[in-house]
Amino acid sequence: MRLEENVFLKKLEFHFPQKMLENRNKIERGIVLFDGDCNFCNKTVQYIIKYDREDKICFASQQSKTGIKIMNENNCLDKSLNTIVFIKDKNVFVKADAIIEISQLLTGFPKIIIILKMVPKIVRDNIYGAFSKYRYNIFGKKNECIIPTKEIKSKFID
Repeated sequence: MRLEENVFLKKLEFHFPQKMLENRNKIERGIVLFDGDCNFCNKTVQYIIKYDREDKICFASQQSKTGIKIMNENNCLDKSLNTIVFIKDKNVFVKADAIIEISQLLTGFPKIIIILKMVPKIVRDNIYGAFSKYRYNIFGKKNECIIPTKEIKSKFID
């Protein structure tokens, strides 16, 4: 492995917050960091929960203390609120790559999103960026994060 690759992989290394170390089950799950103020993002979280039948994903709002800490520890604070962030197996994914990686863990129809891998990354990311820029105008903004029900509370880490 070349030195540049090693340095790049080191930057993506994931650091688990102490709260997560206390619950070993959550370590093995992927973490979705989402914009808790965005109506579309909140609906997307609900959609992911619906199709995460094997409980492979947990969530934190990017505005929460836990979300900020995880993003800071993984050098992705500069991307906050402009993209979904997905962390799995010490890898950090953003934009369309995050959506593709998440879809691989879901059951049923959402797996079709995997076909986006055939679209060049630059095209996927430009489309994602344009949508992200106007999502508040199209779907609106919340003043508070979603309050999880008892059934899904264990999926949220903050």
